[in-house]
Amino acid sequence: MNSTVDQALAPIATSVDVKDLHLQLKNALIMMVDDEPILMEVLQAFLEEEGYQNFVTVEESPSAIDVMRKRNPDIVLLDLKMPEVTGFEILEQVRADQNLQRVPVIVLTSSSDPATKLKALELGATDFLAKPADASELALRLRNTLTVKAYQDELTFYDALTGLPNRARFLDRLDWSLKGAQRSGESVSVLKVSIDRFNQINGTLGPNAGDSLLRQVANRLNNSVRLSDVVSNTGRDDIWQNLARLGGDEFSILLPGGNAGEDAAYVANRILTVCRNSFDIDGQEVVVTGS
Repeated sequence: MNSTVDQALAPIATSVDVKDLHLQLKNALIMMVDDEPILMEVLQAFLEEEGYQNFVTVEESPSAIDVMRKRNPDIVLLDLKMPEVTGFEILEQVRADQNLQRVPVIVLTSSSDPATKLKALELGATDFLAKPADASELALRLRNTLTVKAYQDELTFYDALTGLPNRARFLDRLDWSLKGAQRSGESVSVLKVSIDRFNQINGTLGPNAGDSLLRQVANRLNNSVRLSDVVSNTGRDDIWQNLARLGGDEFSILLPGGNAGEDAAYVANRILTVCRNSFDIDGQEVVVTGS
């Protein structure tokens, strides 16, 4: 890190596990909206050299919002001057959509007019890049923007105790899954998991022991979801985000697609099995069961 911006972002990067952050950034879904397909090909080729691997490109601007709603990108590179629907109009729609309004948008513009940049800022642009975009500057802006987004997401959507997605994040993913299921005709299953006698254990051994138990349970659930052939059939590395801590000793798992009943039963049996093994709480063996 050698720029002022990088130095400012260093504490953010270290607040999130560096390995997980690196993986999260490289797996980010990057959406490009531009009426110049050659330019998008050039940008994608460079970003692939930088290690990014998930892209969606949109040449027809009228379809941009629909594609965003279906694909839920992590970041958008948006041209301002396009026929039919301009980047300004798309940006306005993004910020008005409850499910998209948090998505960072880096505006691409050949205009040096301050009024143009001011209007884009007022509509919610996250950052600017001059066209034609400089490759090294693009990589820097993209990485910094995604790093800030990862940090903001962690504060907003992740449980501080277990590191799992929280209720807000789970409901967001459930909403996207239900909309996707409506389009595809597939099923969506939801499992709710709770720890039997948790309040008794928490009251007897103390809140620190209760917190330790919750972290260990979360880790076992996480491993169960990662290892499950059923829920990993998408091939994505972020399938663990379908697991969430809703609050207290309540966890939930989202299972999109597949055979709803059979998949849910398969994962439920795996979870009940791993929860039967004893937990080590400050050197004391504790046996709990899950429901």
